[in-house]
Amino acid sequence: MEAVRLPSTITEKDVWKIEAGLQLSKDKIAEYHPVNELLKIKQGIEAKLSIEEIAAAMYGRTTDEIKESLDRLQLIDNFLDSFGQPGNYGLIRKFGLHEYFIDIQKHVITAWSRRGLATRERKEELVGAFALISAGIRIQAPEAGKRKDKGITHWDIRKLGKIFADPDAKEACTQSLKKSSKKPLSLNAATLIEDFRTAEDILNMKDQHDQPVRLIEKAIKALQNIDRANKHFREMRVKNAMDRLYGIVQEIKKELET
Repeated sequence: MEAVRLPSTITEKDVWKIEAGLQLSKDKIAEYHPVNELLKIKQGIEAKLSIEEIAAAMYGRTTDEIKESLDRLQLIDNFLDSFGQPGNYGLIRKFGLHEYFIDIQKHVITAWSRRGLATRERKEELVGAFALISAGIRIQAPEAGKRKDKGITHWDIRKLGKIFADPDAKEACTQSLKKSSKKPLSLNAATLIEDFRTAEDILNMKDQHDQPVRLIEKAIKALQNIDRANKHFREMRVKNAMDRLYGIVQEIKKELET
């Protein structure tokens, strides 16, 4: 193994620049895990390097890319803290979650300014995104056993931007979070995923708003597939939902008859 002996006068900044050039330049990045890259950039900041110096050391990187990486690491840290796993970056690697946080940046956070969201609303949307990622992790956990629930992919996270931008879809996606006094990331995973799927359905149905027969046939098939022997069928929320459905059917029927 070849080695290079560095002079005793070398600074922490110089060591970081050498390592970054060897490990984090664009032609080397495939050999380095994305989370390790983020942590290395943070290490550069802690070594008192400027954003510009870090970008220069990481050949082919821009200052905007460095800032975006630091913001993503902060996002990951916030998630791990709220999940009760501070500093456990192994969790991000194990479940392949790095892409999820890229999608939160691109499809949720970038829309905040355009939508004119206040700080409180921005925090609520992040909590919703984190809760969904948490639900995906818990559904995959060994103790969850064999379940019919589908997990959450980063493709699902990409849809959150559109879901949060639509009042009806956002209400459906966050309904359990708003009603519960529990910590968001401790809520029932299957329920959180069910809320997300409902929000997806709302967006899909809105895309088909000019196809009434198709939507009505979907509603009929959905009702026919209800498992009335299931213990959840007798829950009060089912009765409440049926009351709302009955009211809508009566309203549409009346309109058609006039």
